[in-house]
Amino acid sequence: MKKYQQLTIFGDSLVLCQKLNLRKRWPEILKKKIKKKNSNFKMKVNALNGITTQNALNKIDFTIKKRSVVLFLFGANDSTYYKSFRGKPRVSLKSFRKNYTSIIKKANKIHKNKLFIINGHKFLRKRQEGNKKTHNVSYLKYKKDIYKIAKNTNSEIIDTYSNLLEINPKSYCLPLPDGLHQNDFGSKRYSQIVYNQINEFFI
Repeated sequence: MKKYQQLTIFGDSLVLCQKLNLRKRWPEILKKKIKKKNSNFKMKVNALNGITTQNALNKIDFTIKKRSVVLFLFGANDSTYYKSFRGKPRVSLKSFRKNYTSIIKKANKIHKNKLFIINGHKFLRKRQEGNKKTHNVSYLKYKKDIYKIAKNTNSEIIDTYSNLLEINPKSYCLPLPDGLHQNDFGSKRYSQIVYNQINEFFI
């Protein structure tokens, strides 16, 4: 098995966790865990709040100069249906597949990196969106396509969704009106789920 010294994370606000104290954010918890076992370990985070896969292609540099374990977490914003969009999502499923595939290929262009896609979680918010459905219902279609994207890009799934499914979203999401982002407990669970799947590549 190949060993790595760098972890690179791309994504949206579910990666940034900006409403939490820095030391409570799951990438920081993850960094601390791995650093204890590998003093040479480095981590880079490139994420933007509210970003879709289409935005990401235009705003994020996916060039990775050093061989890395790479994590991707996109989809929550693509699957949002604003009422002003008249029943259409911010990014269609077809475009989501195309964009996400392009993102992963860009991140893997120079080196043969170890690739993982994180598939998010069930949200606390239950309000109806522009398609007269909840965000949870809309997101399921995008989550399903993530498995197809992973297969087509030789990526592995980190199944945070299933690992949190038996827990009430009130326990791991920030309270309403947010109801989307991880709270301290949710962030800690994310870090543990991710760590369990990638730690062997850094030891």
